[in-house]
Amino acid sequence: MPRGKRKVDLTWRQSTSPGVNRNRIYRSTTSGSGYQLRATISATTSYADTTVRSGVTYYYVVTAVTSAGTSSAYSNQASVTAR
Repeated sequence: MPRGKRKVDLTWRQSTSPGVNRNRIYRSTTSGSGYQLRATISATTSYADTTVRSGVTYYYVVTAVTSAGTSSAYSNQASVTAR
């Protein structure tokens, strides 16, 4: 039987800072460093990463970005091991 597409669903609390209109999602396979930009999305509270491999632990951080292009610091890191 074919398996369904693997994915990681992320959710967070959206920044309420003035002018925030999008988020950047970063991912790494090393805790605390090596984050690579995965996506830039509208100011929302969720993202589904469909590019994960089974058995690999991923570390995610999010930044809030204003219309002027200013980016916040990284959020707290979240981790998950894809099934």
